[in-house]
Amino acid sequence: MVEEKGKHVFFITFDSCKYCDNVQSILSQISKSENIEIYYLDATKEKEEVSNIIINLGYEDGLTITPFVLIVEHNKYIDSIIGMADKDLYTNKFTEYGLIK
Repeated sequence: MVEEKGKHVFFITFDSCKYCDNVQSILSQISKSENIEIYYLDATKEKEEVSNIIINLGYEDGLTITPFVLIVEHNKYIDSIIGMADKDLYTNKFTEYGLIK
């Protein structure tokens, strides 16, 4: 998955997810303004593979709904945001975990 240690953000999306475009725009803004890398996983064609990646990171339910934002530390799940949220929620969550200083 991600070779380097530390905390990372994964954004899981489907082409048919109408809310995912909005979340992707919000995450792109945050990524640029706060200089954090966000890994995008498109589950459109490989839902089972992406679900297995999520399970291997420690989120036992796998992929159930999108948009889905997963926060990991040292390649292990620590928190998530499921469904659509506003920019403040993402910013606050990323700040809580030290991804934004």
